[in-house]
Amino acid sequence: MTSLPPSPVRRRHTNSLFIDDGLSAFTHPFSGRLLHIVTDRLNYADSDRVFSLFPDENILLAQAVIVPGVTTVLDIGTGSGYFALCAACRGALATGVDISHRAVAFAEANAVANRLKSCIAVFCGDTYDPVGDETFNLIVSNPPFVPLPDSYGFHLAGHGGPDGTRVIRRVLAGAAGHLKGGGLLAMTCLSLQGGGVSLALRLARRLLPSSFHLRAIPIYPDSISLTSFYDAFRDVGSWAEKLCADGYDSMVYTLLLASTNPARVTNVVLPRMRDRRFSGSWQARLRRYKYWTGMPL
Repeated sequence: MTSLPPSPVRRRHTNSLFIDDGLSAFTHPFSGRLLHIVTDRLNYADSDRVFSLFPDENILLAQAVIVPGVTTVLDIGTGSGYFALCAACRGALATGVDISHRAVAFAEANAVANRLKSCIAVFCGDTYDPVGDETFNLIVSNPPFVPLPDSYGFHLAGHGGPDGTRVIRRVLAGAAGHLKGGGLLAMTCLSLQGGGVSLALRLARRLLPSSFHLRAIPIYPDSISLTSFYDAFRDVGSWAEKLCADGYDSMVYTLLLASTNPARVTNVVLPRMRDRRFSGSWQARLRRYKYWTGMPL
């Protein structure tokens, strides 16, 4: 694995950072802190694109679940390293894991640029593989979760496999073995839903021990029909029909929480989000997908 060199991060103007090997991206401040994050531009088209920051994903996670007393954090699918950096700013030792070498390079550059390298370790690998049997107070993930056929060309950070749970299943299956007693798992889940119950929540009930308390907090207040959701993607009308035939009728977007300590799941409160062009509502999220797939906005 080749990481970015620690020194050549330099500011060109207020909206971008450029790194000497050619990576360039937007920067974003966090809560008034001097924290700047390097990610790919929205129009970077390669499949290994590192996500820009959106209020309904990592920013929401950071504001909702980083609390006093959390000393060790695992960020699965760390991307730019934003969540891990936020945790480090609040005194935690953070570990970021991502299957993308490009994401790891960005996360390492962000750690250096924000002078937090000593508080963060970043590894390239699949979910829990790089951390062995290490345990954490908090495990977070903003995983790939869009349900799409395997053959559909979509970016690595968004393609969740045929039912959207390819990574979600692995995060859930390994959580109990990697959480310290009373620790919290927090994961954003865009999930298929049938009969009023999301697939992600059903999987959590099946894959986590019965000692875990579960809670799914709606990030968007309503669900959306599969037909409306897949209107944002080219040539997947038959896929929506297949999912309907499998018993799904809608899509829901929630923050899934799990812990053996009931207070850890009941005390989480979502921050308020401003509805922006690419975040904060179904309409805005579908605009984001249309932008990435070349559909008319």
